[in-house]
Amino acid sequence: MNTVPSDHSLPHPLLNASEPYRGLLDWRILVQWLGQDGIISPAEAERTIARCAQVHSAQPPLTRLASVSMTRLSDGKPLDVETITEWLAGRAGMRYLRIDPLKVDVGKVADTMSAVYAERHKVLPVQVNAKEVVIATSEPFVTDWIEEVERHSRRSVRLVLSSPAEIAKFTAEFFALARSVKAALKSGGNAGAGSFEQLVELGKSSKQATRRQRPRCGAGRRLALAICV
Repeated sequence: MNTVPSDHSLPHPLLNASEPYRGLLDWRILVQWLGQDGIISPAEAERTIARCAQVHSAQPPLTRLASVSMTRLSDGKPLDVETITEWLAGRAGMRYLRIDPLKVDVGKVADTMSAVYAERHKVLPVQVNAKEVVIATSEPFVTDWIEEVERHSRRSVRLVLSSPAEIAKFTAEFFALARSVKAALKSGGNAGAGSFEQLVELGKSSKQATRRQRPRCGAGRRLALAICV
């Protein structure tokens, strides 16, 4: 099994292509894969390794690589976090998802897992039906938590890949919204209109951030909320 060494100052050894990778993402592994897939040139890979090896960073690997302005070999365009995440999704055999808050049932998100659990595993439920829960992750090769969620939710889990920043942002906002609506319902208030307005604002902010979002306004009824503790 391939694992990530703890010494971030050393180049990562060549991975055994015959063994599936398991564990947290590491920027050195991503650089290696980007080179193998022809996304970046060998020279770009060397420059990125030299730059990133100079200093330790607490940034998620996808975010860190997006910040160093790598350029795509095919057209010279910069590789932003969305482009890198979408590429990684294809490599991991997952669908890439740009999270749209107006398409997420916030109540069922809170029913599926607690905010603490979501933050710990860097995951966020984004769709729930009678048989399946779709969960966005930024760590596609860490899956030891899936069995626990399937047992708790009594549904199968399907993973999609989203950027670390989106998952962190919407985890905080969705669970905060769920708590506020739950409190309003307990006090006998009408939380529907205010919660829908908050969802609309989340959609607007997400659209402004990506300039490519197309929010829909069909989520007003999705407000029967409870939080798993």
